[in-house]
Amino acid sequence: MALQSWAWLLVVGGTSVLAYVLLGYPLLLALRARLAPRPVAVDTSFEPSLSILISAYCEARDLPGKLASLWRLDYPPQQLEVLMADDGSADDTALV
Repeated sequence: MALQSWAWLLVVGGTSVLAYVLLGYPLLLALRARLAPRPVAVDTSFEPSLSILISAYCEARDLPGKLASLWRLDYPPQQLEVLMADDGSADDTALV
């Protein structure tokens, strides 16, 4: 009889813990978020810097057009960085 009660206790306990993890805790978090929402501070003046990496191999013919389109981006020039990596091209890619 004692073994059956221990088995029953383990099954009920394990099921309860699993139900709390999968249902109870998310429901508690959702309830807390609705009852006591935190104000979010929004900084609209923040503009992150942007780095663009171009990996090129034998692209001397196409790179000038690609670079020209990158510099026409509507983004603050002081926040924009364009990096180019040449992988031993046989043409004049490194000179572009």
